[in-house]
Amino acid sequence: MTVSRRNFLSSSGLSLAGLASLTVLPSAAWAAAIPRIPQAPGPIGGKQGPKEKL
Repeated sequence: MTVSRRNFLSSSGLSLAGLASLTVLPSAAWAAAIPRIPQAPGPIGGKQGPKEKL
């Protein structure tokens, strides 16, 4: 019983790590994609306007 419980805990730990990586990677992808999204309407907002004038 103890061995099976340890195997279950290790497998559940791996699955939790997999779920954590599945949740962390998309959040990192969004964190990398979100700063790129406002750059398309950036000149319209005027944030990149002064940079383009310089």
